[in-house]
Order: sequence, then C-alpha cells, then structure tokens
Amino acid sequence: MIHDTARQDGFVPAMTLLYAELGACEAVFGPRGFALVPASIPYGAAETVEFSVLSPADLVVIRRRAGTDTTAPGAAWAQALTWLRLGVSAGLLDTTLNHLKERATAGAPLLGRQMVQGALADVAGLQLEVGAVLSHTPGLPAAMRTALNERVTQADQILLTLLGACGFVADGPGKAAYLSELIDDVYLVEAGA
Repeated sequence: MIHDTARQDGFVPAMTLLYAELGACEAVFGPRGFALVPASIPYGAAETVEFSVLSPADLVVIRRRAGTDTTAPGAAWAQALTWLRLGVSAGLLDTTLNHLKERATAGAPLLGRQMVQGALADVAGLQLEVGAVLSHTPGLPAAMRTALNERVTQADQILLTLLGACGFVADGPGKAAYLSELIDDVYLVEAGA
C-alpha cells in the first residue's frame, strides 16, 4: 500500500509504487503542467527539468512542453496522492515522537507536557480523520480531497513546530513536509487557483 511505503520508506519508493500501481509509464503532469517524478520514471513529454528536490536527482520537478495537454490526472491518481501524503505525515509523526522521547525541559520529558500531548492528539485526530474518509469514500469529490489535503498539511505544520529547529534544517525531517506540500501544489491545486 502506498501509505505504508510512504510512512516507512519515504517519497521516492512511494512515488515509484504509485506510478507502478496506477500503470503510468511516463511522467504524470498536474493541472499546472508540472510533474514530480522519481528518476526511474521516463520523463516523456517534459521539456525541462526545473529542479531536483532530493540529491542525487532521485526526485525531480519537470515542466511539460508548451502547447501540450495539461489536463489534471484522474481521481484515482489524486486519491492515491492523498494516501501518499498521509503516509508521509504518519512517518513524520513517528520521527517527532522519537525526537521528543529524547528531549527534556526542566528535568521532565517533553512527551509528558500537557501542551505537547495536546498537539500530538490534534495531529492524531487529523490523520485519523483523513484516513477514515479515504478508506470509506471511494471517488472523493475534488472539494473533499482539497479539505483532506489541507488537514494533512495542518498536521505536518503542527509536527514541525514540535520538532523545533531540527524540523527546518535542509536535511531534517521537515523535508518530508516540504515534499508533501509540493505534491499538493503540483497535483492537487487547480490551475487557476
């Protein structure tokens, strides 16, 4: 499952699995004409590699050739991306919990602090809500997918706050949240928005 792969192994294996499960033989472009592609997937109609988001270039953002069709990918693709984002968020929660286990303030573990527990409960609630809706509502309307992806982003932002500075360093766990939001921007936000 894409969620589990994203949680345990990260973006590149999850995106590669997504392409394989949905039978995409080359880059799938979002409504704005961009694609986020693992290096193992042929770029197809891409004109330029815009930038690499992981190094070495394991994951790249590419732009579709001008004048070619940029219709949004289907609902199955969008729903699978939401599962992927939820898996990445769950992995970020795991990382945050491990980080907080090792941290203390005023001689007490951070995990014992009421505000930290409240923030973690908020994250768990958001993630459970997204997972429940995805599991029980096949063929989600676009507006509902948008709302679910906003909840994933909200959960990730809470987790980054709990991680403190280490959540924002270039090679830190915050990169997962950045890539998740990049997926949302590339694929799940409409072209006119």
